Amino acid sequence: MKKKVLVIALAVAMLALPVSAAFATKPEIVVEGKFFWTGLPVLDVEKETPNGGILRGTVPLMYTGSFEGPAVGEFIWNVHPKQEEPGVTGNNLHTIDTASGSLVLLLTMGNGKWRIISGTGDYENIHGKGTLMSDESTPAPMDFIYTGTVHFDP
Repeated sequence: MKKKVLVIALAVAMLALPVSAAFATKPEIVVEGKFFWTGLPVLDVEKETPNGGILRGTVPLMYTGSFEGPAVGEFIWNVHPKQEEPGVTGNNLHTIDTASGSLVLLLTMGNGKWRIISGTGDYENIHGKGTLMSDESTPAPMDFIYTGTVHFDP
């Protein structure tokens, strides 16, 4: 009888293992750093609109901190200097080349958020998101600070 109870207990424990593994949290890694323009943007499209314009192009970047390496930023910006609150909204797609792989980040300028789209090399199976803000400690208008968390799928 004891043997039968032990076998049933082990069977229940083995069935519960995959369920608990599915709900286990992935360890998050805090990331932070800075990125800045290293050259002037190259415009592919420039279009005037009633309240401003649309700019599309690329710009060379450098990332420091948790993500370190040269990058290329592709952007589509809505520039609206003629509205009550002048500014820029739009999306940037940054491809960062590091010594151990590459990362592609999507940055949304309107809400100051970023998320990882994909990664290669050591960054394969990486996911993450965070915030970005202008670096007020420097006079350069295109220096940004990024913070957030990432995790790797097994």
